[in-house]
Amino acid sequence: MKTELSQKQDELLRFIKEFWGLKKRCPTCDEMKAGTINGKRIIRERKSRSSVHSLIQHLVEKKWLVESVNGINRTCWRVAEDTL
Repeated sequence: MKTELSQKQDELLRFIKEFWGLKKRCPTCDEMKAGTINGKRIIRERKSRSSVHSLIQHLVEKKWLVESVNGINRTCWRVAEDTL
């Protein structure tokens, strides 16, 4: 059983799911920081990429996201299959 998410973690996870559903790819840290998809505000803007990365790390630790390397310098995150 997965642990509960903080409000910020839940918000980011919902953003990632919606982004994936629309664009069929993982959002970049900058896209998650901005909190918009196709110019529409989905979540509030984060102050820094490091705050986004910290939230992502917590989601990976809590097994809500799975980290995978996609290419040489690009880490992607996908939603764990049992959370869809």
